[in-house]
Amino acid sequence: MTGPRFAHLTGRPMWERCDHAGTRIEGTPAAVVLAPKGATIDGSTPPSPADYAAWLARLGSAVVLACPPDQCTDAHVVLAEPGKPLSIRTPAGWLPMPMPRPAPAATPAPGLDFTPVAPPPVPSAPDAIALDPLGRCWLLDRIGRRLLLLAPDFRVQAVVPIPHDIKPNGFACSAFGLVVSDLASPRLVVQPWGGSWRGYAPPDLADRRIVAITADPAWPEAIALVEGGPERWQLLRVGPTGAVLHTLPMATAPLQLILTAANRLLVGEVSHRPGDPLPYLFREYTLAADSVEAERGFAVRSFDGRALWLERDCDGTRVMASTAAGARALYAREAELDGSGVVETWALDSGIFGCRWHRLFLDLCLPADCAVSIEAKTADDLPPFEIRRAARLPADRAGDVRPAAIDDPWPPLGSRIADETEGWVALGVADRRTARADVALAGSVGERPSDDPLAAVRQPSAPPPAGMVTLEYLLTPPAGRYLWLRVRLSGSRRQGPSLFALRATFPRPSLLDYLPAYWRSDPAGADATERALALFEGWMTEMDQRIDVLPQLLDPNLVPAEALPWLGDFLALGFDARVREGVRRELLLNIAELYRARGTLPGLGKLLSILAEAPVQIIEGFRLRRPTAAFVGTALVGPALELGGSESTLAAGSLEDWEQELAGAHAALTLRRALENQPCPARDPDDPLPDDALIAFYRRHAHRFTVIVPRARCDTLAAVLDLAIERNKPAHTLHRLCWLDAGFRVGSASLVGISHLGPVDRAQPAVLGSAVLSTFTTLHRGRHAESDGRYPYFKPMNPWEASP
Repeated sequence: MTGPRFAHLTGRPMWERCDHAGTRIEGTPAAVVLAPKGATIDGSTPPSPADYAAWLARLGSAVVLACPPDQCTDAHVVLAEPGKPLSIRTPAGWLPMPMPRPAPAATPAPGLDFTPVAPPPVPSAPDAIALDPLGRCWLLDRIGRRLLLLAPDFRVQAVVPIPHDIKPNGFACSAFGLVVSDLASPRLVVQPWGGSWRGYAPPDLADRRIVAITADPAWPEAIALVEGGPERWQLLRVGPTGAVLHTLPMATAPLQLILTAANRLLVGEVSHRPGDPLPYLFREYTLAADSVEAERGFAVRSFDGRALWLERDCDGTRVMASTAAGARALYAREAELDGSGVVETWALDSGIFGCRWHRLFLDLCLPADCAVSIEAKTADDLPPFEIRRAARLPADRAGDVRPAAIDDPWPPLGSRIADETEGWVALGVADRRTARADVALAGSVGERPSDDPLAAVRQPSAPPPAGMVTLEYLLTPPAGRYLWLRVRLSGSRRQGPSLFALRATFPRPSLLDYLPAYWRSDPAGADATERALALFEGWMTEMDQRIDVLPQLLDPNLVPAEALPWLGDFLALGFDARVREGVRRELLLNIAELYRARGTLPGLGKLLSILAEAPVQIIEGFRLRRPTAAFVGTALVGPALELGGSESTLAAGSLEDWEQELAGAHAALTLRRALENQPCPARDPDDPLPDDALIAFYRRHAHRFTVIVPRARCDTLAAVLDLAIERNKPAHTLHRLCWLDAGFRVGSASLVGISHLGPVDRAQPAVLGSAVLSTFTTLHRGRHAESDGRYPYFKPMNPWEASP
């Protein structure tokens, strides 16, 4: 029985093209969830102007100062609040700090009859504080219109004046430069590090102002919040490439800003008075190149509104909020949600006239007190352009502008008006399955857009979110080429369903097709017979589909990444966890040849070339031995001649790397003990490398070989190659790796004669005359293989283009 095809709808680009009402998109992988309830925050009323002014008056900033080495283990949090001295967080709460000391007064120059003007005093209450990329502390003095750079001892090291036509408000430091917001006009003024001041003022901000600003010295962009009413709040992003203005979705009264990553912004929503024990809510936003997308929600209690900062420790990075007694960490919490939401899909195209759609699979997280219902509609033709309607955007993209329906290249919606009931059929009860139970059954994919139909089969897939299940529905609408789906989500105030993906199968298989035509002669009887056979069709179709995809599990090019260990075990091949997926597939493709040549020079060279992703060469030690005599033609000259190298270098190279390190550590320990009058303990430690006649004999007479790897040295790759050599080389052999990250080869797989490599683990730059040949120099392309067939064939390539 031929398996059905799948039409997929998943990912943010697809979900954004759907029609949303009371829903939004968040997370990775993208999920459709319920939007926050209206314009209220946590069930409370929108803040009054007095409430917002109270928070705005206390808005400050804080930095985390690392202590000098060997002085203490904890970092200090320094807070700057407008109109108050700097404060430092202690176990007893926030305590005032000694003010920064002014710079030393300048002395009169010899021969001059006037005294230089003394610098203005350091402000007793700095208005803002920030750290630059070098860890230096900066203060903002609004009255003096200047920025103060502090030395590690909190002495004023430098003063940077702000342009006279600027009324400074907020201040921050980014990796790009110093950033100051202007109250006189809605703009940001930036002084790039080592540059001059420049302003950024979008033309449509003439009647508005910037109320908050944030930046981080680790990331280039600075973010400013531009005031407005509901759905009018905007973010001004300033970086090395210029300024960009974006609408801030799902914001009613935003104020506090903090960057938690280069593309992540946390925004606080004013909902009550500062210091109130009620939860103060935050919303995380993703800063895309062309938009701002709302994500998860957070909260904290007793926030006083002064500052937010990032604390990094062994457990990761936490966002901290100031309180009257110290600080508290933010915790995950969503605002009150709408009780229900609807998402309507665009047309899923089967490409078959009168197609009978079969099953629908939904990947979602469904809490116990939440529900999902599905409605479906089919047709053989798309609605005319004149009656098509534009899809409503999700709540987290409400400020964006979508093109008119007639210019939209995506398939249209199936309804002419919102919540249309004509032609829509409610689906029955769903069958609960394990997460993504049907993915392995997809013989082909009808996905828009879909660059590679087998990408989901070959590439590793992320594990499903915890608690995700797959619901299976039977599609019962009439036959039609196009299918539209309407998903209704129902939840509570605190949680709701999370819809990740949906997949519809087509065409519907029928066991009636395998019976004689007599059983289809009567339409009524045929329908009853087909319904009865449908009880067995589901599991029989699934078994046939699983049998159809079995060849993919035996093909190294098509087997899913999670099944590669299974296929390796089937072929008695174990994978090193440090080897990437592409190398594993190459090993499986060549496993028969590798087994036939295991333990031989060609087999080991082939294995190492696959692991190193470069043409590895193996030089046996006996080829480096000097002849006992030198000849010129047929005349005996005398003892053998050698250019470079010596027996001492050969002896020095007899020790392994770990042995050399151990011997060096023992020698250093012995020397330190010799300098002590009464070393403790009195007895010297034993030599960690005792003389062993058997080991010395083995090292002197064992067969040696050198593996030349045309790659830059990488510790991980070196460990993988060493393990592979130890498990596949012949017994009683010693090996050494030589990395060609600072030398060159002549040809693609050849050597000029046989030269002594010495004890070094990498080649040195080659010199031809007085010119130094770089690492990419190649003389002639060489032969593809040795004429005597002892060396494997390697395709010529530039080894320095490969990555470990």
